[in-house]
Amino acid sequence: MSHSSKAMPLLSGQKILAGVITLLVIIAIVAGIVMIGSPMEERVRRTDEQRVSNLQQISYAVDQYGQTQGALPASMADIAKQPDVYIQRIADPETGVPYRYTVLSETSYQLCATFHAPTKYDDTMPGAVPAELMFWNHGAGETCYTLDAEDVGVRLSQPLPESSFRIEEE
Repeated sequence: MSHSSKAMPLLSGQKILAGVITLLVIIAIVAGIVMIGSPMEERVRRTDEQRVSNLQQISYAVDQYGQTQGALPASMADIAKQPDVYIQRIADPETGVPYRYTVLSETSYQLCATFHAPTKYDDTMPGAVPAELMFWNHGAGETCYTLDAEDVGVRLSQPLPESSFRIEEE
């Protein structure tokens, strides 16, 4: 009998240790989700980043077309027909709906996409440009970027002065 009474406290100690470890693992998982966001939030962020990347590729292709052809393309289909032009997608990666491309003048045009969430940008990092000056910022919903083909390549990844761009959210 004395043998089983010694085993009981040890077993209880093991259960307590297992419970504490389980609790710590759950706390770590919850903290991780809170800090980096849920898998769904990450998927949304990546999809919105893909949309921006697609629009950057389209804008570069439009600029190149304008330089080689002397005029902006009438449609994105005209761009896709050009040799040596790579555009991963001309349509939204989730819905398949083509991005909106509109010619505004001889050199300016507009690209529009619908985003799930606003741009998240950490402007507290050393050397960071304020978020409002980043060209490809967007809100949730449809965002249209007005671009000028004469500013070739400037907006691909670099910020522009606030007066050089206009973002319209509809």
